[in-house]
This record gives sequence, C-alpha cells and structure tokens, in this order.
Amino acid sequence: MWFRYPPGIDNINVQEQTFGVDYKDRDGNQFFRAPESLSKSILVIPGFAVVTRPADAPADLTDDTPEDKADPLAQLSSQVETIRTENEALKKGVSELTAERDALKAQVEALGRQLAQAGQQAEAATAGSTAPTVGTTGPAIGSGATSASTAPSGDTTTESHQDQAPHSGHAPAHQGQRK
Repeated sequence: MWFRYPPGIDNINVQEQTFGVDYKDRDGNQFFRAPESLSKSILVIPGFAVVTRPADAPADLTDDTPEDKADPLAQLSSQVETIRTENEALKKGVSELTAERDALKAQVEALGRQLAQAGQQAEAATAGSTAPTVGTTGPAIGSGATSASTAPSGDTTTESHQDQAPHSGHAPAHQGQRK
C-alpha cells in the first residue's frame, strides 16, 4: 500500500518498523510503501495520506509491500531458525572432525610403534650378522688356503683358514701353530 509523507518528513517508525522514502516525484512529494495492516497507525498521524501508486514511479516499485517491512517478527524468526540450522551443522562438522582427528592420532601412534619395532629388528639383525663385509682382504672363508707369516722372533707360523664358526660374531677365528 502506498502512502504520501507530509511536507518536511522523510521517514516514519510504526510498530518497530522504519519506513523511508521509496519514491519522490517531480513536484517534491515523497512516497513510501507499508503493509495495509499498519495503515490505521500511519493515518492517525496528521499529514499522512493513502495514495495510489504514483504514475511516474519506476516499474520495479510495485504495489507489493516488501517482506522485510511486512512482518519483522517472521523475518527475525526465520533468521533465528537459519542460525540454529547452521549451528547444528557446524556442531556436526566439529564432531566429525574430532572423530577424524582421533582416528588419525591412533594411526600415528600405531605407525610409531611399528617404526620402533622395525628399528629394534634392524638393530638385532645387524648385531647378529655373520656375513663377511665387502672389501675385506685375505683368503675367503672356506677356501682351504694356507698363509704363512713370520713371527717377531723369527719363527714361522702357519694359519689354516678352514670353514670355522666364528666365535665373536665378527671375523673368522685363526688358529696358529708354531713349527
């Protein structure tokens, strides 16, 4: 519904709703739209009048009252409901992310335990290794080769390199015999 302001007034507050100028014609008259339900409250104020839609008003200014002016309580209720819905969705998202975080923490802990176990197994395998290292000098284990060396006293020592189980776990044992 269209109303005309009295001269010198450009806004009105009726039942907690504020209305400004929706249209001003060439003669300086100012108009606004408000719900019909508020017309009694508006028309008791001196100078306000109900009018038809001004003929030269833009087409986008229809006779329909904007929703936000028609029912502010309904608008606020709708906003509250929208906020509640968003809040519930956010709470659900937080719960899902918390559960995902907890699952990831459990995975990290399990992987840490596996890594520690693998490290212990690697240490145990390295400490108990009897394989010769690459690049060692001397006859190969099990070749049956014999080598001779001179002891500081001038005696000759003969060493036999037979397949022998190492006693220290690092290198084959050499047994020397004096001749």
